[in-house]
Amino acid sequence: MSKKRLSRKEKEARYIEKSMELQRVWGNPIGRHDEAICQHNAAQMTDEELDREIANSVSQIQFERGMAVAKTVIKTTVGIFVALGVSGLLVFGVKQLLTLLK
Repeated sequence: MSKKRLSRKEKEARYIEKSMELQRVWGNPIGRHDEAICQHNAAQMTDEELDREIANSVSQIQFERGMAVAKTVIKTTVGIFVALGVSGLLVFGVKQLLTLLK
């Protein structure tokens, strides 16, 4: 990513974009007025505050994506463990029934 200095309008646009993306990542409903609210907030911020908020939003999005991957891995692992446990118990039960029927 290039480190070229962004203009105020570009910073505001990036802030709005990342704020809306973060709301989607969190699963919050986004209304038609949310972008206007973000635009109003961005207009009231200084350049330093805007840079800090953009960096915070980007790092929060990265964290949430990493947590989503971790949750998926954990759920898959637990699901496989439970499935193998249930199938093992079923095989053991059928084996015991067949032994009793002989």
